[in-house]
Amino acid sequence: MPRTKEQNSRLRCQRMDEILKSALSVYVEKGYAASEIADIAGRAGIAKGLVHYYFKDKATLFRELFATMMDKSNEHVQSIFTQQGSVLSLFERYVTSMFESVLQNREMVLFFMRMRHELKLVFSEQEIKQLGWPHAFLHVLTETLSKGMPSGEIRTMSPGLLAMQFSGALFNGMSHFIRCIENQDGHLKHIPESVAQEMQDAAASCMAILRPDALL
Repeated sequence: MPRTKEQNSRLRCQRMDEILKSALSVYVEKGYAASEIADIAGRAGIAKGLVHYYFKDKATLFRELFATMMDKSNEHVQSIFTQQGSVLSLFERYVTSMFESVLQNREMVLFFMRMRHELKLVFSEQEIKQLGWPHAFLHVLTETLSKGMPSGEIRTMSPGLLAMQFSGALFNGMSHFIRCIENQDGHLKHIPESVAQEMQDAAASCMAILRPDALL
């Protein structure tokens, strides 16, 4: 019995999702220049021609991958900062979620660390502006920080600059913990006490940047 349109649509979405997941895995390991369609097909367990059936070429595939990952990043940020709570409590939740992602979704973290340096290999300057990344992410942080300044909850300064300083400390901390995992052959079944303490210290350092007593 031939498949229905709905079944064909589900199969198409499933296949594309499998290809994108394999592209993510290959990209994290090799970067854009060294990633090949053959590698992605092999990782997905499908024929190279089937990848080309869904994605015309390597550039098309990676444009879709990058856009999909940026959407996921923006959705995560929105899911945190649209919650109820004080400004500091929202940032604490965000910091916790980001450090947890190093252990729970390392590929995604590695993707964004690599992507920051390779975005222009995939998109033009104009396209990057239209995508709004990382500006959309920084805009949410900036707007949230602005809300906490009049009450004295957040230190008073340029909210945009404060958002960038906070992000820099956060991403540097995540880079450190990625290296910790890599030193354990890419696996940490149980977080060593020393690493757990470092995560607490790193989170406290990120939050200290935002507090009004940071200048004291």
